[in-house]
Amino acid sequence: SASAFPKTSFNLSPTTVSDLIVVLEQHKDNVSPKSLRFILNPGELPIIEIEPWAIRLQEPNHLFSGSKPQNFRIWGRKRLMVLKDMLPYVSKVGVDLLGSGLPSFWKITSKDFQLDLGLSGWSSNDWASQAKFSLSSEGVEIDQQKLTRIAALLKDSEGLTISAATKLTGFSRNVVATALQQLCAKGKAMYDFHKEIYRWRELFPADFIPPSKTENPRMKKALKLIAKEKIVISNRTSDAEGVQIKGHTLQKSPQAISITFDIDGRAVKSNCSCFEFKKTGLSKGPCEHLIALMKLNELEKENENP
Repeated sequence: SASAFPKTSFNLSPTTVSDLIVVLEQHKDNVSPKSLRFILNPGELPIIEIEPWAIRLQEPNHLFSGSKPQNFRIWGRKRLMVLKDMLPYVSKVGVDLLGSGLPSFWKITSKDFQLDLGLSGWSSNDWASQAKFSLSSEGVEIDQQKLTRIAALLKDSEGLTISAATKLTGFSRNVVATALQQLCAKGKAMYDFHKEIYRWRELFPADFIPPSKTENPRMKKALKLIAKEKIVISNRTSDAEGVQIKGHTLQKSPQAISITFDIDGRAVKSNCSCFEFKKTGLSKGPCEHLIALMKLNELEKENENP
């Protein structure tokens, strides 16, 4: 599910990743922070800073092609050691980052094989629980009939883009995108980020995931804010690239909130002035204020288009 979200991508040489693993093997990481910091500037060679020792490794060959400077930190770096024995046979390593403390994807390519390694933001962070990525999409109510139709279509295909599924079903693009994300969250589908298609992949039998893993306690707090009319939308703008929503809470300590969605309803930029967001960002999922703003936007859209 996470792999379908917008990412910052760049390439590393196998020697850079090998050097990184050597540093980790030679140093004891019993002091915090135990993170990797990626320093990415447009047209420049990526730099990886290994904390807490401030050891910097510069990629020698592949320039960062992004349009703006980026600075990300990820944890759980020791898990990269599973790549150690493959690196002598690899031509390049592609890295996709969602943001600090969020999942990362490592694409290993050689002439004989290809491996995709997906890692949570840190080893103890379970982003699969509590439907955290499903809470990072613009809310659209999907009835069971539409979800079943899209699931059947995906199951009978070799893979579909959102555009193709929209054309085949006649449903709106937003409905299709949300349904595909829900299927991913339920372990029914996956997003192939090489071909940029969704594919059927049924990992679990029906109702295998218990409610405790799909119910987020922040959702209850968010719905309470809406029920007590403690949150309002102050501005909503849209263009060809997506929608931006701004709002604020009506509390003793008001929080300013903003979310930008792409055309498929995925949150590509979120911000809140609350302490929780400042402390953890999105590494533990969206805060109650962001969820409330998304749900309120959903409710207002339903009232506008009953």
